Amino acid sequence: MTAYRSVSSAAGMLLAALFISGCSALPEEPEAPAPNANWSLLDSAAPGPGATSLQLGVVRSGCSGGLTGKVLDSRVDYAAQRVTITVWVEQLPDGAYSCPSNETVPYTLELREPLGERELVDGACADPGALGTVVCSEGGLRWEP
Repeated sequence: MTAYRSVSSAAGMLLAALFISGCSALPEEPEAPAPNANWSLLDSAAPGPGATSLQLGVVRSGCSGGLTGKVLDSRVDYAAQRVTITVWVEQLPDGAYSCPSNETVPYTLELREPLGERELVDGACADPGALGTVVCSEGGLRWEP
């Protein structure tokens, strides 16, 4: 009877451990890649408060032999005082690249709400790797009303 209780207790503890370990952690979502491009406004005229479309010039950050590549995605974060725009371009194949100035790729960004009286900020400048770079001076501020 004692041996049966020991086996039964051990089996119960094993099942409890398996149950707890299987439910204790949810799979983590993959992190979004760090932004790999910066942008500027292409239109020399200031965007008006009613603007819902912006013409951006996107430039790959880092050495890429002068190429920027295709714009893949953008994210727009809306806040009361600012609109932060983050842009990603396609990854390049592994290799060594020279560092001339990269080409500017035109990109039309549609806003889901009017710009209003908010400043425009490059979200890539929030990345720790961009701190201290010339393109991210002023915290990535690209335009202010």
